[in-house]
Amino acid sequence: MKPTHKAPRLNRSVLVRLFSYFQYNKGLLFLGIVLTILSTISTVVTNGMMAPIVDSVAVYRDYSRFLLYLGVMAVMMVVAASMQYIGLRLLANLAQKTIYRIRQDLNHHLLKLPVRFFDDVAHGDIMSTFTNDIDTLTQTLQSATAQILTATFQFVSTVVMMFVLRWQLTLVVMAFLVITLNLMRFIAQKSSRFYRARQEELGAMNGYMEEMLSAQQVVQLFNQQESAMAAFNARSDQVQDVATKASTYGAILMPLMGNFSYILYAVVAVIGSLFTISGRMTIGALTAFMQYTRTVNHPLSHISQQLNGIFSAVAGAERIFALLDEPVENVDAPVRLQANCEGRQGLCWVVPQEDGSTVTVPVKGYVRFIDVDFGYEPGETVLHDISLYAKPNQKIALVGSTGAGKTTITNLINRFYEITDGTITIDGIPIQQIHKEDLRSIMSMVLQETHLFTETIRENIRFGRLDATDAEVKEAAKRANADNFIRHLADGYDTMISDTHGELSQGKRQLLAIARAAVADPIILILDEATSSVDTRTEKLIAHGMDQLMKDRTTFVIAHRLSTVRDADAIMVLEHGEIVERGNHDELMAQKGRYYRLNMGQEELD
Repeated sequence: MKPTHKAPRLNRSVLVRLFSYFQYNKGLLFLGIVLTILSTISTVVTNGMMAPIVDSVAVYRDYSRFLLYLGVMAVMMVVAASMQYIGLRLLANLAQKTIYRIRQDLNHHLLKLPVRFFDDVAHGDIMSTFTNDIDTLTQTLQSATAQILTATFQFVSTVVMMFVLRWQLTLVVMAFLVITLNLMRFIAQKSSRFYRARQEELGAMNGYMEEMLSAQQVVQLFNQQESAMAAFNARSDQVQDVATKASTYGAILMPLMGNFSYILYAVVAVIGSLFTISGRMTIGALTAFMQYTRTVNHPLSHISQQLNGIFSAVAGAERIFALLDEPVENVDAPVRLQANCEGRQGLCWVVPQEDGSTVTVPVKGYVRFIDVDFGYEPGETVLHDISLYAKPNQKIALVGSTGAGKTTITNLINRFYEITDGTITIDGIPIQQIHKEDLRSIMSMVLQETHLFTETIRENIRFGRLDATDAEVKEAAKRANADNFIRHLADGYDTMISDTHGELSQGKRQLLAIARAAVADPIILILDEATSSVDTRTEKLIAHGMDQLMKDRTTFVIAHRLSTVRDADAIMVLEHGEIVERGNHDELMAQKGRYYRLNMGQEELD
């Protein structure tokens, strides 16, 4: 996804893969091509009617034949225009259906990518693929496909008709066209590199803009508008530079094509006149041949006009397919979840045995880390020899400085990342053996940064469990102490909110996130700084609801406010990826170690 500025080339494998999407609409493709071919041939043959029409008057003085040929020509023009209109409509429909499928595949694939991918790639770059690259591809498929097909068949049929009229003159035309095609190839090689670079630079700039737009408060708070503008200008200059070069090479094609067509027309007129004077060619044939000479360049001109769009579209398609080729998260594993059992909420794990039989293990929510090591990158260990145990109705608190590894531990439980060494088990089963979707279905997380969707409050809470009834949604809101402020809104639970606008305070948004976790009725609950954005009064308000939410669940709590973890069954103090102290509040205070010093104000969490 990062700019590479590859060597200029028209990636044939990308084109093959792109046009392979047409296979899903073979009927539209076949009928559109057939009608395009027939309309093109009809148009070329119609131009050929110029020979008998002119000869019927200039040579034979037969006006009845003139009117007959003129009528035939008019009918053929109507038929050709009708078939062309229908063919273009079919091909336009084909292009839209193709883009629809590509967009669906892209979105479906993104939902399957691991969290690690989104850590490494700028969100703005991904958005650029969904917007700029898809839009460029849409415009090209919608216009270029039909025009290139039409131009190709028009060129072939025109050359055939020219050979029929006078092959010697046709050879002269072909010689000029060879020169023209070589020029087109040279310019195309130059422009393709810059169109690819333009798409890559646009993606990089969009990534930067996405970052800046989300950080406007920070930028203005520290008066960094000028540095932000300078950084934007630098990226904008890069886009302008490559876009200018791409457009310049693209603009050269048309003047060159035009000048060569004028020279060719003059040469053919002189040679054709000599053939006519010597009686080797009729006036009508010369007229028709001159008409073909004027039009034989048109297909090449149309193709050259589309080359800019094609190179830009191929560059966008490369980025789209690069995203589609990103390896998806492997969710498959032998252990699956089964309902109507004797475990919590009637759930149990179905564990396959070596002899082909299965054993059911009741879902309880026992979580165990055994000598776990982990690093985001090879050779860089973030967690060292982590061992801990949590059981239902227990509250395990993780305390430590920023970067100590608290959030990393919770991310390993739901397999956002895979451990480097050691074992993590749930109900005695290694989590690598549990199907990821089933594993995550028994968990809920409330993160420090809340995310709400552009939907009603009701649907935002229901996102935790889509089959939740309205009554269950309200009950979850009550448990999170969110029901009171929701009912005081103008539209209550039907109030529309979004993630980007400030309809609600950060504290209220956090309450909704807690309610969303509550409606999911999880067996394992993870609260990652869940009350960090809530003031002390609101924190006390939701304390009772949180206690109800954590009842009978295995709960992991990450907190900077030590007052929120005093009642935890076990407190793990982490530093530099290691558990340096463990015990309940009284035990840790008695040890007079790091936890004691933090509580007494002798030290502060970084």
